[in-house]
Amino acid sequence: MELSISADRAGLIRKVEISKPSKAKILDEYTRAWVEKHWKMPPAKASDPDARKFIAPIVYPKGVKPAGGKYPAPNYPPSMMQRHIQGLVVLEMEVAESGHIDSAKVLLSSGSKVLDDHTRSWVLNHWVFPVFPPGKKLILWCCEYRIAN
Repeated sequence: MELSISADRAGLIRKVEISKPSKAKILDEYTRAWVEKHWKMPPAKASDPDARKFIAPIVYPKGVKPAGGKYPAPNYPPSMMQRHIQGLVVLEMEVAESGHIDSAKVLLSSGSKVLDDHTRSWVLNHWVFPVFPPGKKLILWCCEYRIAN
C-alpha cells in the first residue's frame, strides 16, 4: 500500500489518501485514518513550499499462523450482528515456547469494546500455537467482523 500525505509547514497532516491500495484492502482505510490521526511530518525548511506532499509506502506483516496449531475463528457475537456493529480488530499476541498465549492486546480497535474484548478473549481461550524454539514470539492477527450485503 502507498499513502499520499499532505502536510503544512509545521508538519501537521492535512490530508491522507490511499494512492496505491494493498492486497489486504481491509486494512487500507484503517491505516489511512490512523496515519491521519497519529502521524506528524518533519517541519518545513525555509526553502520548502507551504504545502508539502509525502509518499509513504506501507508494508503489512504477513500474519501467517504457524502450521501445527489450532486457530478457530471467533464467532460473531449475535448482539453485535443484530445491531449491525462491524469492524476490524488487530491483536498482538505474545506466545511462549510452549505454544501458550501469554498475553494478547488490541493494537487497532474495531471501535467497539465488546468486539475487541470478545476477539481477545476468544483467542486467549481457543487458540493454541505449536511449540516454538526458545524465546517468546510476537504474532499479529487481524479479525474482521462484517455483515455481508
